Amino acid sequence: MDIYSLLVTMDFPDAITGGLRRTTDVVRGILEKTRGDLTLSLRLQDVERRLQGFPGGIE
Repeated sequence: MDIYSLLVTMDFPDAITGGLRRTTDVVRGILEKTRGDLTLSLRLQDVERRLQGFPGGIE
């Protein structure tokens, strides 16, 4: 995440950076997807934990 934060601040022409902007965009997409997957997983874990306390809940 720190590397991405640094890369996103660089505003130089593509000819100088060798496609850095495109690479940064790809990394941002991967980070956002990973963050979403992690959030969903943690929420589902919480729901499962809460359902275990109910009669007839999941085992």
